Amino acid sequence: MTSLLVRNRILLASLLGALLVPSVSALVSDAGMFEQLPPLFPPEGPGVRMSLEWDFLDQGQNWSGNYPSSTINLDKDLTTNWLKAGAQLQFDRSWALRTAVPLGVRSLQTTSQGNGQQTFTRVGLGDVQILGEFSGLWSDHSTTLRAGLKLPTGSSSDSVIGPSYRLGTGSTDLLVGLEHFGQVGEWPRWVWTMELLWRQPIVTQNGFVPGAEIDQSFGITYRDLFINDVSVVPVVQLVTAYRWNDRVPSNGSTDPVADNSGYSVYSVAPGVAFGWDTWRVVTNLGIPLYQNVNGNQLVAPFAFQTQISYGF
Repeated sequence: MTSLLVRNRILLASLLGALLVPSVSALVSDAGMFEQLPPLFPPEGPGVRMSLEWDFLDQGQNWSGNYPSSTINLDKDLTTNWLKAGAQLQFDRSWALRTAVPLGVRSLQTTSQGNGQQTFTRVGLGDVQILGEFSGLWSDHSTTLRAGLKLPTGSSSDSVIGPSYRLGTGSTDLLVGLEHFGQVGEWPRWVWTMELLWRQPIVTQNGFVPGAEIDQSFGITYRDLFINDVSVVPVVQLVTAYRWNDRVPSNGSTDPVADNSGYSVYSVAPGVAFGWDTWRVVTNLGIPLYQNVNGNQLVAPFAFQTQISYGF
């Protein structure tokens, strides 16, 4: 299949499900809902594709287990904007290297005894991610194997806020995944896609150990739809994620970070991609269908992503 079709993409941004000192709450990572977005088009031969992406997430609801929680939560709202500059170097139709550099703006509204409501804002570099890809197993390049690293380039130490709300995790993570697409039955214009990514912290610092995470997605797309010379590719995906608890080992057996982190999330993510000449524009909206979190964590009703890229 050499026609244009939507493919999933692993993002870089990761908000940790950990504790903001001295509050007793955490947050569900944006990775859990939207790591698989936005989609890309399949490789078309050697070249370079540059991209610019904006992600938005507003976590303002306290959640515990499967439901909203009335437990007093000193953390009220967390708003995050990521602007990500990306590059994909396609050596041929089988081998590629992908990287992205995120710049984050994060604002936290919280309440503490004696100080009332306060807002803390952090602006800076996030964690850079580098992935190698191989899609030469089959002649149609329908399967892609991925391996790479998430690097601790973002700020992971702060005297005011805890690890949940920092722009970097402080960890070097091993990333391993695969992607596959295929035709749906006898309908050549319908394509199904699936993707799996495992992220495992292998080196940590600042006394904080983020939990490992596995992200999965399954999507359906319709290809070969055009408006004049513009290719239009609608897609809908079911995105699932499971994250193990974060830990601060020095806290011992009474670790509030572990108590208020870790989750499983199921989300639906409709989107659309537009392509003309070598330009691509992709927009996605992620909506959680089911969330199960440990302790008390801030969650978002939706997340929005849009990306524009140019290939040459």
